[in-house]
Amino acid sequence: MKPRESALPRPVAMRLAATEYARCAEAFRSLRSDQWATGTDCPAWDVRQMAAHMLGMAEMAASIRESLRQQRKATRAGGTFSDALNQLQVNERKDWTGERITERYAARAPKAVAGRRRTPAFIRRRTMPQLQDFNGFQEPWTFGYLIDVILTRDPWMHRVDIAHATGNACT
Repeated sequence: MKPRESALPRPVAMRLAATEYARCAEAFRSLRSDQWATGTDCPAWDVRQMAAHMLGMAEMAASIRESLRQQRKATRAGGTFSDALNQLQVNERKDWTGERITERYAARAPKAVAGRRRTPAFIRRRTMPQLQDFNGFQEPWTFGYLIDVILTRDPWMHRVDIAHATGNACT
């Protein structure tokens, strides 16, 4: 099976990434203190846990060292890789307040875009070592698909989740 590749031109993907990270930071800033504990459409997570996951992904995108660290820990945890990775990101920030998540996310978001932008084409063309679960099917992805598409889609999708949970506007 041919791996999924990014259909987005690189400059468009990076512009969308920067925009989406900025919108997420603004969405976090707009939350009232009581909204951080609101349940989301992801049954295991409230708003704070979802934001902790989003921060973990931004940290991963910002740093090769952090990316490798998270990947190793998620692999050792076993089970579905993406589930283990997501839960690691939530667990590592379990005691963080919404304010701390917001501040760190706003600081790391530009670095996440820069880290993604620096990924060379020869890496983006490579197929990821793990098959990815997509609607119950296992399929291969290129790193470019992950970096250019998925890492932008997920903050957008979770920002919509948070807006839906809290009743806040989603711009």
